[in-house]
Amino acid sequence: MPAALLAVAVDTVDACVAILTGPELRFTFVNRACQALRPGRPMVGRPLADVFPRTAGGELEAQLLRVLRTGEPYKVNRFESLSEAGELRVWEGEVVPAAASGHPVPSIVVFVRNVTSTVRVERALAASEDALRRSNQKLRETIDSITDGLVVMDRDWRFTMVSDRAAAIIGMPPEDMIGGCIWDIFPHAAGTKFHDVYHEAMKTGLPAQFEEYYPAPLNLWLECNCYPSPDGLTVYFRDVSERRHAEQALRESTALLGAISDSSPDVIYAKDDQGRLRFANPAAVGLIGKPLEQILGRTDAELLADPDAARQVMENDCRVMLGGAGEELEELVPMPDGEHRIWLSMKIALRDKAGQVVGLVGISRDITDRKRAEQRLRDENHRKDEFLAMLAHELRNPLAPIVTGARLLEIAAHDEGRVRHAARIITRQAAHMTELVDDLLDVSRVTRGLITLDKDDVDLSRVLSHAIEQARPLIDARNHRFEAALCSEPVFVHGDRTRLIQTVSNLLNNAAKYTPPGGQITLAMSAGENSVEISVTDTGIGIAPALLPNVFNLFSQGERTPDRSQGGLGLGLALVKSIVAMHGGDVVARSDGAGKGSTFVLALPRQARAPESRQVL
Repeated sequence: MPAALLAVAVDTVDACVAILTGPELRFTFVNRACQALRPGRPMVGRPLADVFPRTAGGELEAQLLRVLRTGEPYKVNRFESLSEAGELRVWEGEVVPAAASGHPVPSIVVFVRNVTSTVRVERALAASEDALRRSNQKLRETIDSITDGLVVMDRDWRFTMVSDRAAAIIGMPPEDMIGGCIWDIFPHAAGTKFHDVYHEAMKTGLPAQFEEYYPAPLNLWLECNCYPSPDGLTVYFRDVSERRHAEQALRESTALLGAISDSSPDVIYAKDDQGRLRFANPAAVGLIGKPLEQILGRTDAELLADPDAARQVMENDCRVMLGGAGEELEELVPMPDGEHRIWLSMKIALRDKAGQVVGLVGISRDITDRKRAEQRLRDENHRKDEFLAMLAHELRNPLAPIVTGARLLEIAAHDEGRVRHAARIITRQAAHMTELVDDLLDVSRVTRGLITLDKDDVDLSRVLSHAIEQARPLIDARNHRFEAALCSEPVFVHGDRTRLIQTVSNLLNNAAKYTPPGGQITLAMSAGENSVEISVTDTGIGIAPALLPNVFNLFSQGERTPDRSQGGLGLGLALVKSIVAMHGGDVVARSDGAGKGSTFVLALPRQARAPESRQVL
């Protein structure tokens, strides 16, 4: 063939054809398809690595050189590359040595075809086949995992699929059913719900559900769910013979127990293995608050207003039926009026003649009042213990200055002035202690705000001085630095002197006890036009944020000791809150958290001035 005709023929080939010459693999010929790979950039005369830089030093270049060197052809398996536009392309082809004629320098001919479209089709087909395989596998696994029987029929009533479970229930191999007509295989179905409901579902295209007894040779109660489609009818069914027999036996048993259950104040009931109510005595009907005909056959999820309570009751029922034994438990059940009451329930699994659990029976008694009475007894006992702890806590405050005075008497027996001073301290603190004992005997009335305060016009500076006197021994014993910033002029409030001293000394003692040795305690007083504030600030252990809102609550902790536990500030703060409130004031606690100290700020209404006709305390 003339060279010109050969060139024309090669240009019309739907493949890239090129001749590469010499060890540089220089292009000496390219057809139109090959040149189109690099439009506007001539290839002839340029080395392969110059035209296609990514081939330099690669596997393809090595193979081309091998063909050039050995003369053995090379089949180019599929490989991928990117076009100048960034499109992925797939190629395959062959490399052969060029004929010697006209090529004094060894050359090779490269034939490469673009098989991108073919590969895409192959990959799409493989993906579709894999998806279909996985879908069929998943469908088969799903069908096999269904505990119900499954059959599919076409519009001519021929079976097109029968699951293993369906064959087991019916007692016939699937191969004996597939392709056959249901009415030929099961002639006894004529005139039953199976015939009527199946035809109605196929006719209307609406799903249907029913239970029906199939006579001999099956002798089974079947629960069927029908789902029609344009292609036919799908039916899920299960053998419910045991349940139906159990229901019948249960009806017979309830007739015997009816007289007893009707007169019982306890709730008596029976449920099937699905949790549906099959029997309820009048007390049970009253608990639910609906007529008997509206509750039979329904579950607790349908009957109880509180979904959480219903779920808990049903979980208890399932546990009893799975365990197969009786269980006594307490359940919280909502009443028709919305109140939740506590019921003591005894539930026992109900078994059929074969020993299989088919439901449960239960008796429940309302023990709400009993539980409340028990809680009241526990609360009263707890309050008694708290009161004793508080009593010891409060009586300890005035003992410190009394002990200090007694020691002064011992070491300064011949110093008449110091003896008199110590005696005054002891006398004053003993009197104060007596007052505290009298007051603490009605601590319950204090916390409820029922006591009568012995109010008079009181100079707060003197109150604070007495409070400091009570707290000073503990402050000094723990080597605290103490500062008091009081008002330079008298500031009066109308209040109970003893209670106010008790309030401030409680705050100072708390600060001293719960500040590590060597800490700082500051007592400050500031007076406004209508109120006066007293603050006690320490560098102690602080108050956790979670406890801060409840720090003044009486008995706010589950367990207490005579001293404050790590999570609370003791009973004295509850007294502080109550006493301040009875004076028309308020007290707040502030802290940045554990280990960051605390501040207690007490605010009281200010008395404008002390009446001239009365002695100010």
